[in-house]
Amino acid sequence: ACSSDSDSTECEGSDASVREMSMRETASPVERGGATPAGAVSPGQGRPFIPEAGGGSGGKQALCMRALVSKRLCALVVSLVALILLLSLHHRFGEYDVFVAEVDERWGFMLSWGDEGGVPVWLGEFGTSSDSLYWRHTMRYLREHDVDWSYWSLNGEMSPGHRESFGLLNPDMVTVQQPWKMHDIQELINR
Repeated sequence: ACSSDSDSTECEGSDASVREMSMRETASPVERGGATPAGAVSPGQGRPFIPEAGGGSGGKQALCMRALVSKRLCALVVSLVALILLLSLHHRFGEYDVFVAEVDERWGFMLSWGDEGGVPVWLGEFGTSSDSLYWRHTMRYLREHDVDWSYWSLNGEMSPGHRESFGLLNPDMVTVQQPWKMHDIQELINR
């Protein structure tokens, strides 16, 4: 069954009944015992057959099918547009110049502040547990702008028995937890 008002068209029934209706509506004109209505295309011609809305329950079912297809298509288009927007934002905000602009706006401007070429800036307790874009951009910024820093943290435990994922060393305080991080820190020290 199908009901329609000025704002929407609703199809009642389970998904199975909608699928059955869809299969009936996509039957070829020969299978239905009639000719193809004007403008409709048989399934073998590239798109599903949906008869023109007219009198009787067949027209209401066709209207319901069109509304269902229209809503699904609309949802798909909106989802694709949102995905494209998110990917473009991710790409843009992942660029180093955007990172530099953000850091400079927050505190980096002090590096070149005043008549004598800036004030001393100390970046305290930064760290990460993954070799991420944030990490690579931060390392590059610290090198290019000669920023003094301290890393959080050396030890591999926050407290006894609780691992510190940002730590340079493992809980044994002898072995390196993440060699890539130790390598980057050593390069920063030796600049």
